[in-house]
Amino acid sequence: LRQDLEKFENGDDVSVGIQGSIITAFLEYSIYVERQISVGLTSLKRTIDDYDSLAKREMILVKQEKALLHSTSQEA
Repeated sequence: LRQDLEKFENGDDVSVGIQGSIITAFLEYSIYVERQISVGLTSLKRTIDDYDSLAKREMILVKQEKALLHSTSQEA
């Protein structure tokens, strides 16, 4: 940033450096957001898998059918 400010004071073109900094910051943020989305989706999948597993172990047949119906409709 200091180098860019010095170039700006000297009248040199700093737009390329500033644009590069903006692009770098945007890419870093995009990677962060992508990771957060991936973590969220992985967590959701685990929750659905856990629910499905619990539904299959339900001893009361009517409740099991209802739970499995909800489980399959969530995956669609």
